[in-house]
Amino acid sequence: MLTIQDQLQETATQLFSKEFGQLSKNEMYITVATLTQNLAAKEIENTSVLTKKQDAKQLYYFSMEFLMGRLLINNLQNMNIFDEIDEVLEPYGVSIKDIEFEEGDAGLGNGGLGRLAACFMDSIASLNYPGHGITLRYRHGFFKQTFVDNKQVELPDLWLNNRNVWENKISDDATTVSFYGNLHKAEDGSYSLTDTVDVLAMPYDMPIVGASHTANRLRMYDVLPLENQKNFDTYEKDIMDIVSCLYPDDSTTKGKELRLKQQYLFVSAGLQNILKEHLATHQTLDNLADHVVMQINDTHPTLLIPELMCVLIDQHGYNFKDAFALTSKCIAYTNHTILAEALETWDAKMLQNLLPRVYQMIEDINNMFLESLKPYNYTKEQVEKMAIIAKKKVHMANLAIVGSFSVNGVAALHTKILVEKEMKIWADHYPTKFNNKTNGITQRRWFHYANPDLSSLVKSHSDDRLMEKPIEWFKAFEQQLDNEKVLQQLMDIKATNKTKLSSYIQKHEGISINQDAILDIQIKRLHAYKRQLLNVFHIIYLYQRLLNDETFKENFHPQTFIFGAKAAPSYVLAKNTIQLIRTMADIINADERVADKLQVIMVTNYNVSYAEKLIPAADISEQISTAGFEASGTGNMKFMMNGALTLGTMDGANVEIHELVGDDNIEIFGLLKDDVFAIHASDYKVKDDIKDDETITFILDYIKELKDFQPILDYFEKENDYYLVVKDFKAYVKAQEHLNALYKDQQAWTKKALINIARSGYFSSDRTIEDYVNDIWKLEKLVD
Repeated sequence: MLTIQDQLQETATQLFSKEFGQLSKNEMYITVATLTQNLAAKEIENTSVLTKKQDAKQLYYFSMEFLMGRLLINNLQNMNIFDEIDEVLEPYGVSIKDIEFEEGDAGLGNGGLGRLAACFMDSIASLNYPGHGITLRYRHGFFKQTFVDNKQVELPDLWLNNRNVWENKISDDATTVSFYGNLHKAEDGSYSLTDTVDVLAMPYDMPIVGASHTANRLRMYDVLPLENQKNFDTYEKDIMDIVSCLYPDDSTTKGKELRLKQQYLFVSAGLQNILKEHLATHQTLDNLADHVVMQINDTHPTLLIPELMCVLIDQHGYNFKDAFALTSKCIAYTNHTILAEALETWDAKMLQNLLPRVYQMIEDINNMFLESLKPYNYTKEQVEKMAIIAKKKVHMANLAIVGSFSVNGVAALHTKILVEKEMKIWADHYPTKFNNKTNGITQRRWFHYANPDLSSLVKSHSDDRLMEKPIEWFKAFEQQLDNEKVLQQLMDIKATNKTKLSSYIQKHEGISINQDAILDIQIKRLHAYKRQLLNVFHIIYLYQRLLNDETFKENFHPQTFIFGAKAAPSYVLAKNTIQLIRTMADIINADERVADKLQVIMVTNYNVSYAEKLIPAADISEQISTAGFEASGTGNMKFMMNGALTLGTMDGANVEIHELVGDDNIEIFGLLKDDVFAIHASDYKVKDDIKDDETITFILDYIKELKDFQPILDYFEKENDYYLVVKDFKAYVKAQEHLNALYKDQQAWTKKALINIARSGYFSSDRTIEDYVNDIWKLEKLVD
């Protein structure tokens, strides 16, 4: 059997016809990654054999995005060959850490939805469950962010231009997906389409390697043209647009239709492959629900419900009643949206034109459901609210609820709001369907990989036998709360992480950060409800106070505010907020009067790899969304696990963090959800609060004088500050001042950090996955 060193040399020869020692760093990365991929492929095959041997039920997780990050070190660590490979590289004067930066982040996701899906995939495999991801292979990712005159500019993320070592093209599973067409009914009641526009959905598989003997697949669908299609030049461009980028601009009808095409493509192709695999083993679909469970991550994959119905009826001879019974036993739905008005809808006429048979099936499901409501004596308004098709719109959440056997929220508060307010009528109608599954993060990436020094420290004070029980494993570290040596080690690790981050930011942004400052970090999708505006309003306030109040300045501990965020290309307010943050950064960072006290940085092209550097260095975790608007959040969990103190509202998973660590180890401020709902139900006018608040008036006047920020001013003047920045501003300032003063007592601060670390095990996605398995998926572990 060849040694790892021999295998590396053999791979280098096959790829580059060179000795390993003659390779460039990029070639070394490709060689190591290719070998790792080959080893992972063997693990995938072993997992497939075990799955068939046990006749195990399999999970298929449909999600528009999977925010994977770099895979080399993650895979090497999960396969337990990191140290062996590193030793082989040492004689060549390089380490794995030296070559990891040759790998780019896969352009398969953008925000929390995609990162959650990636964490789930890691936990599913690590816990030895057979579960696979299904998505699209976006050729240009979301976008690559750059800035011109402090304004966000979107460039294509050409991540596939650099060889994606991790993917394998699976030509045997390529399948045809059809759009448009004319509908025809056969004598047996089934339907068929003619004059369709057809595409070839080509699957590519990436390995999901668990920290175990299990390796699952992330299946990504690309699109290829088919012969004999009309208007080939136009046809080819149109179909390639389907996989051009994640979340194309939907401000136009064409953009909306493109998004709908994306959703149908990966649903239809994924389903065809699932049924093909099932029938190869079982020869019947009657037992599909015993062997397959499909989870739809938010409403984007909801077309899976009518598509499965169509396949069962038109291709396999099921009647409507039996087809619906089977479909609704196979599919479960995760809701990530709180407000009912923000739930996804499609124009009925557009959906009917693009997918005539699918739309007809949605009509049939809707009619069946409305008929079932008649005995309940609902009002006309209630029926309209529950209808799948209403006011010429198809309501995807309603379809997902009707056509699934489980509907879960993603944090205790989120589920409570759904059940008691936003979806109360549904929860009352289907009381056994609704449940909570609080989100989680994989500690393997966000703790052991991202913060190896802290991981080693906790390991040295925990029982290795508890590694597979993260709640108990982390909790054991709390015994060191009064150990002064451990507390000093924690301080030293945080200082080291700040030094590493400083070098990283200097390299990528050309800015040197104050390593003695409090690092106050807000990294998340740019959206008004996440309230980056509240943060930058406070920064403007701080800047002016530091200039004008010498006593305050003397007592103020230096604080560096770091932002990372992308704004959707068509989201004007979000893009204007980015511009304001970067404008203030230019002004403040150039002002020598506050240079030793205040600093502002907005990093470029924030992604998973950047997060892995930012989170271990953070002192303060900004989780400041308007209460009642954040479903869960997972950034809050990552910061907590790495010893940052949460500054947050009682929103999303902040509520559960607060329950775990107590009042003294988290900084909670601001309105509660009931306060927010009451204000929104009142005749509140923000202009009255602004008129009575000199500080807010000054900040808005200051922004007005900067010019070029009318969208932000319009948000207050025309949108009445819907997310209540002004209402929460004073409480936020007070909370910031408390944390700034507290930081000066490093011993007390570090004790709070240790408690957060020790109690973070609850937020391991391993716990979340076990909850899904026990309550929804009903999977069994694969036994080697």
